[in-house]
Amino acid sequence: IFNTFSTNSFGTLNFLMAAREQHVGKVVYVSTCHVYGKQDLVPITENSPPRPIDIYSASKLAGESLALSFAEMYEMDVSISRAFNHFGPRQKHEFLIPSVILRLLRKETLEMGNPTPTRDFAYVDDIVRGYCLLAEHGPPSGIYHFCSGIERSVKQIVDTIVRISGIAPSLRWNPDARRVDIPRSVGDYSKARKELGWEPRVKFED
Repeated sequence: IFNTFSTNSFGTLNFLMAAREQHVGKVVYVSTCHVYGKQDLVPITENSPPRPIDIYSASKLAGESLALSFAEMYEMDVSISRAFNHFGPRQKHEFLIPSVILRLLRKETLEMGNPTPTRDFAYVDDIVRGYCLLAEHGPPSGIYHFCSGIERSVKQIVDTIVRISGIAPSLRWNPDARRVDIPRSVGDYSKARKELGWEPRVKFED
């Protein structure tokens, strides 16, 4: 817990101090959609109130506050991304999509958690393109979402991967898993589309 908070808060402070000392012209702070926690209204917009539910999201929100304070105090050009879930090549194996794919390929039983939480997954190339546009055109202290805008349950995600793979798995769900979890998460990227010209290009199934 301490290492997570230290890296994401004190680490961000060190980075911002170094950027100021080196007169860096533009800083993009990569935050996360997890700062929103549990929301009553979806899709989530940049104006939705942050409600962190764990140390990771709290530490990322602390980093946002530090970045915005440097923008205010020192007139630094800092923009913030709150990207939603993403996936693609070389993602760590423990994340949802690669873990399902690898276990299918190994013919292992899919021991899954709660099937009902929803997530908004976008392909990594689209997310990175968003970061680049934010670096080039993002206004100071601007906050933007990069996401698909499509809400999928964990079960829908797993079912889609299974269907595309053509492999019939042994599958077991545990609805009681991960008590502290976000029940619904889907983003609205209309601000990024309007102000940065960004929208996702890669379909989930592709």
